[in-house]
Amino acid sequence: MNGFVIGCDVGSQGTNGALYAADGALVSSAYEAYDLSFPHPSWAEQDPDAWWAAAVNAIKAVVAQAPATRVAAVGISGQMHSLGLGLRTG
Repeated sequence: MNGFVIGCDVGSQGTNGALYAADGALVSSAYEAYDLSFPHPSWAEQDPDAWWAAAVNAIKAVVAQAPATRVAAVGISGQMHSLGLGLRTG
């Protein structure tokens, strides 16, 4: 495989992004936090746009930190966020 691979994990408090070389070596990483709101007792909510923005910013940050001229693949994971990110078109 030529190029780099980006991994992006959308978590409950923020998103981790990592850029790996073809040999598996970590080249750069970034973390983007987002807020959790509690509108009522025992409720917790997040804005799906915040997940998207954090993923975009983390990916931009890892690419900016390294000489990644060719990205072969981007993988995004998340326990509950994948549907929201997958439906995003903008």
